[in-house]
Amino acid sequence: MDVIYKETEFWQFMREQGPNSNQSKNNYISWLRYVSSQGLLIDFSLDKNIAEVKLEELKANREKRDKYQLLNDISSFKSAINKYIKFASSYTGVNDSITDIEQIIATPLDVTKVREIETRLGQGKYRDALIELWGSCSVTALKRTELLNASHIKPWSVSSNTEKVDKYNGLLLAPNLDRLFDRGLITFNNNGLIKISKLLSIQEIEALQITDKLSLRFIKEEHKPYLEYHRNNIFI
Repeated sequence: MDVIYKETEFWQFMREQGPNSNQSKNNYISWLRYVSSQGLLIDFSLDKNIAEVKLEELKANREKRDKYQLLNDISSFKSAINKYIKFASSYTGVNDSITDIEQIIATPLDVTKVREIETRLGQGKYRDALIELWGSCSVTALKRTELLNASHIKPWSVSSNTEKVDKYNGLLLAPNLDRLFDRGLITFNNNGLIKISKLLSIQEIEALQITDKLSLRFIKEEHKPYLEYHRNNIFI
C-alpha cells in the first residue's frame, strides 16, 4: 500500500531542508509512495538496511516493475529514503496523547506544554467569538456548533498575542475540513473559494466529500491577511 507516515509533515520538512522546487518535492513523494506500494513500510521505523534489501530486490526486477524502469530510478528511490530517514530522526511532533488540562498541569512544564495550557484556557472565549461571528460552519453552514472546531488561520504558534485572540484569524469548521486546513491540504482564496492540495488523490477527495466548488460563506477584509499567510506558508 502506497502510504507515507506523516506525509504532510515530511513535505514541510522538505520546504525547509530542500529540495527547493515543488516538482522535486513531488518526485520524492512519488518515489516513496512507489517503494511503499512494493512492500516497504515508510514510517519512523524505516531502517536503512531493510531499505537496501528492498532496493536490491527492485533493482533485480527492474523490467518487471510497472513503472520506474530506468537504471537510475533506484538512486532516486535511495535519495528519497535517505531524505525521509533524516526527517524521521529530526521530527518532533506535538504530543497528541495529552487530552486533559489537569494532566498537563501535573507534568513538568516546557514551552510546548505552556502553549497547550494557554490554548486550552483561552479556547472557550475564542470559540464563542467565532460562533458569534460565523453562527455555523464557515463552509458548510452546519449549525450543530458542538460538532465544529475553532481553527486558527495563522497558527497559534506563530501568531502574536493580538492575532491569537483575533476572531478574524479563525474559522469554524466541520472536523474533516478542520483537519485538512490545519495540515495545509486545503486553503481558501481571498474570494473564499477552496484550493485543494495536489497531495490529495482523487479517491481521497471523494472519500472526504470535498469539491472545488466549496467556499467560505463570507469574507471580511480582516480575514484576508491571515488567509494569505495560510496560502503562502501552510498550504502544500
